[in-house]
Amino acid sequence: MAEWYYDREGEQQGPVSEDTLHELIAAREVLPGNLVWTAGMEQWATAGETFNLPGAPDDSHVPPINAATAQGRSVAAAEDAQEAVMQRKTNGFAVACLAAGCLGILFSSAAFIAIAFGCVALVQIKRAPERYSGRGLAISGLVLAGLKIVSSVLLLGYALLSFVAH
Repeated sequence: MAEWYYDREGEQQGPVSEDTLHELIAAREVLPGNLVWTAGMEQWATAGETFNLPGAPDDSHVPPINAATAQGRSVAAAEDAQEAVMQRKTNGFAVACLAAGCLGILFSSAAFIAIAFGCVALVQIKRAPERYSGRGLAISGLVLAGLKIVSSVLLLGYALLSFVAH
């Protein structure tokens, strides 16, 4: 029976029998995007492509798995990356920043709270982008808070100038 080699996270594994390889595939330890090789194959190929491909008995030369070969894993890597993105959650401080920025239109003190929440949210999102989303919410809240503070300062300045002029 042919001996098979497979990759797991870019590391060459094996040799294993063809039956063992099928068991690993059934257990989803080897996915269709993982690379496999057996004697008689010119180069590594995905398990999905070679699922029923018989191997030749000569296993005297096993080509090394290298960076160029590992690039064939891009399909599996893309699926893993997509799953990681789908697991991100919206940062709570970003949501609070936007809410406080909206409240800042009515209450000036809420604008300062929005700035604090926005800064915390942006730092957390920058430190763990794979874990948090919500950068746009935080920026929107900061813009609203900034507009409220600037408009309040301008209105106060206008009132002072009007008072002094009379």
